[in-house]
Amino acid sequence: MKNKIGFLILGILAILVIAVLAFWLFISSGIGFLGWLLMILALIIFGFLIYRMHSKGLVMIGYISLGLLISILAIFIFTGGLGAGGKSSVVSEGVDKKDLGNIINGQYYFDDGNTVYYSNFDDDYTAHIYEMNEKSGANKPIFDGFGWSLVTYKGHLYFSGNTGDIIDGTYRLFKLNLKDYSYEVINEDYCYGMSLYKNWLYFINRDSSGKFSYKRYNTKDGTMETVIEDGRGKIVVIYDKSLYFLSGEGYIGKADPDGSNIETLVYESAEYFIIGNGKIVYSSDGVLKTCSITGEDVEVIREYGGNDIVTINSNGNTIFFTEYNTSVTGTAGGYPYNLRAIKFNGKGEEVIYRGESWGFYINSIGNRVYALDYLNDTAAGHPTYVTIISTMDKDGSDLKLLPN
Repeated sequence: MKNKIGFLILGILAILVIAVLAFWLFISSGIGFLGWLLMILALIIFGFLIYRMHSKGLVMIGYISLGLLISILAIFIFTGGLGAGGKSSVVSEGVDKKDLGNIINGQYYFDDGNTVYYSNFDDDYTAHIYEMNEKSGANKPIFDGFGWSLVTYKGHLYFSGNTGDIIDGTYRLFKLNLKDYSYEVINEDYCYGMSLYKNWLYFINRDSSGKFSYKRYNTKDGTMETVIEDGRGKIVVIYDKSLYFLSGEGYIGKADPDGSNIETLVYESAEYFIIGNGKIVYSSDGVLKTCSITGEDVEVIREYGGNDIVTINSNGNTIFFTEYNTSVTGTAGGYPYNLRAIKFNGKGEEVIYRGESWGFYINSIGNRVYALDYLNDTAAGHPTYVTIISTMDKDGSDLKLLPN
């Protein structure tokens, strides 16, 4: 009898240890609801097996514990744990919560898990959107023109851009069929920052008078509506069934997905913000801060360093941001800038890339960081402004250019 009780206690301890490790792994990887549900079911099932079969000794407890470990790892992989995080529909098909930072940065590089879509210029300095097989690396142009804020949904690529050889700055909303590559313009206004929630495409809109608002487009019936009348023109995104946005005053706000029940979370003017690692990350007067998703527990990650912080992104426990000096102009029609990395606890800051650009756009997918430099380098033979996209590891190593 004593041995049986001892085996039961040992079995319960084994389940508890595995449960703690599983919870840590799933939280740190941003696994979605399905993954959590399957993991908890596995813990219950194997916990019941321990209860029923512990009397058969240590070997049986070992087999059951090993089976639980294998099951949890399989669930972790199946629900997207080897990518940037768990699968989630809050951004777009194939994109999860840990890619939310890319929304503010225009996701000019978009990976749905199987296929990559990105904008680039060919050797003749002509703009295209490219489609690339993630495994083989084979790529081809699928749209003659420029596009950013790329998202895919049910066989269509949505993006902001224009047709033609160059970037003309109109940034209309396109819907491109991924079977035959035909397309239509579904919004004539200047727009960007696309993200998807359920069957709605959310985006930032600027009308002809220059007023910013946040809109959504119904991908089922083609209707469009305004969800927030007055915005700063920086970010609108769904996170855990709520809409987060930057108000006209620069405050960080929250609402229901249809724009109702608005509340202010952060009552200080923020230049930029993202949601990453389960927190809001924002800059205010050049100071980098984090707070809880409810706007509480504000912490200063980095004090003002003398330069403006103009874009923010994050990946796992690392925050990426760009800073530049507004009084300095580069030789290629842009501003020299530093792309820096820093941990959420404010430690380990380092410069991982130095570039020059007219605007500042950083994406981070998986274990890679992408920096888009928009410049007019006539010395290099560029006839007009072009984009040059550099990709690197999160520490700045293995620097490459995206293919065209």
